[in-house]
Amino acid sequence: MTIPSIDWAVLHARPLIAVQDCWKSCNGFCCANNHPDMTFRLIPGGGKGTTVIYLEEEYRWLKANGHVICGEEKGGEIQRLSFDFGGPKPIELRTAPCALMGRCVDVCTKPLLCRTYPFLPVFA
Repeated sequence: MTIPSIDWAVLHARPLIAVQDCWKSCNGFCCANNHPDMTFRLIPGGGKGTTVIYLEEEYRWLKANGHVICGEEKGGEIQRLSFDFGGPKPIELRTAPCALMGRCVDVCTKPLLCRTYPFLPVFA
């Protein structure tokens, strides 16, 4: 099975957030991992904020094209995770802590998973 390549330039050029500045009305709820209904965490939040998740190919494209990665803007360390579920290739992720609570516009480039929330799964 051939896995088609993704045109990250086209994908990141699309305005995917359904409500501009939505974090202003909910106090950054989607960027916080401290909700009582989310006591199990696959990826820890680590205090105020969340863990930002980039797909590996997205991360590489952003780095190659001069984008600032959330977590790296202050010298944070980007972790690498790999999950093999028996498919054609493992799911490769990059993660970093983020305490911006939705106010990351003009600071770093939001990953696809942040830009499409709540339409893609939450990894918390």
